[in-house]
Amino acid sequence: MLAGCVSAPAIHVQQDDTVDFSVYRTYAWKQLPPISNPMLRQRVVSAVDAEFAAKGWRSAPDAQADVLLVGNVSSREDASLNYFYQDAGWDGWNWHGHASGGIQRIELRVLRIGTLVLDVFDARTQRAIWRGLAQGYVPDSEARQDREAIEAVRRMFREFPEAARER
Repeated sequence: MLAGCVSAPAIHVQQDDTVDFSVYRTYAWKQLPPISNPMLRQRVVSAVDAEFAAKGWRSAPDAQADVLLVGNVSSREDASLNYFYQDAGWDGWNWHGHASGGIQRIELRVLRIGTLVLDVFDARTQRAIWRGLAQGYVPDSEARQDREAIEAVRRMFREFPEAARER
């Protein structure tokens, strides 16, 4: 659901540096991201699950999980006006206004900006210990939305801590 027509989504990650991640091994989804497209939601959840698995984490029931994952999404529209001129009255370095042609076309461009937020909480204390945020323009193509959302999740989890080793 994320990412730009022009560039990749911006990724921001925060981690509580006072938390000892070496005590965590399991996770559970407390809230799936409320993405209206169920296929995209499934793909995003699967991508997050794959990232956890790649870091050595195991999925567990809520009551047995070390950490709980909460997903959220939001979107907003960003509008811009573009003015295009034809023969706008330039005479060398002198501006003569719009007398000889003026505005040829005004174009309104509306883009949707999407945000995906993933919060990780210590299941016992309910303290926030990690947050990943991806924000960018939402492409019109559903296939591109899928690709870019999954890539945003991958980038978000690049520095996510490995799971604790079994004792």
